[in-house]
Amino acid sequence: MSLKADTADVAFTFKGGMLPMTVMELSSADPELIRQQLQGKLAQSPAFFSIHLLCLVWKSWVPPIWH
Repeated sequence: MSLKADTADVAFTFKGGMLPMTVMELSSADPELIRQQLQGKLAQSPAFFSIHLLCLVWKSWVPPIWH
């Protein structure tokens, strides 16, 4: 995942703070896009999710339209 990615193609961002946890802010509902980008993050830091608490947050949620 490039640091200079177009925001329309970014599935999530990580937020940090004073709490001992990481917030994963989802900006895409596309599971394949999220999976691909998580694989890239895990390749950079394989132990990242084993040592941090993780909180998932949807950046903006739009309910699905059922036909």
